[in-house]
Amino acid sequence: MLKNRATRHLREIKMSYFSHMKRSLDISLRLGCGCFFAAIHSIAPFFFESASSDLIHNLHKELEKSS
Repeated sequence: MLKNRATRHLREIKMSYFSHMKRSLDISLRLGCGCFFAAIHSIAPFFFESASSDLIHNLHKELEKSS
């Protein structure tokens, strides 16, 4: 059942397993950096003033383009 869901998802988005994995890991790492930037910004607001929101905005544009 899990395999069927995974293969269905990959077919729907027209990606291979490894291209999907690469893209998902890239997004995950970028979001992790965004979390780091937001945490630092919460302590020292003069650092990373728009880094997290810029990251989210750019990711949204990329994901909208690819869908």
